[in-house]
Amino acid sequence: MKSKTSHMADKKLKSLLFLAAKTTVVHNKSIVYMQNGKSLKVNPYFLILNSVSNKLLRTGYGVIQSGRPLNMNHIAVIPEKWWANSPD
Repeated sequence: MKSKTSHMADKKLKSLLFLAAKTTVVHNKSIVYMQNGKSLKVNPYFLILNSVSNKLLRTGYGVIQSGRPLNMNHIAVIPEKWWANSPD
């Protein structure tokens, strides 16, 4: 399998996201925990950076949509099987 960027992708945006992901892995506590958990499962480094950049995109979209400032010290706690307690 070739590991190259699609010809339809925005390569400059992808490179900026990966640079931001590398910096975030060092400085953001919740991302560090996510990265450590994924590296324990022996995932490739670029797969981890891809998930970190995806999380950065989702976080940025959430901040813009909610209009509230980002709390850098916030660590999200997601209980196991939270969907099992949902009233359907």
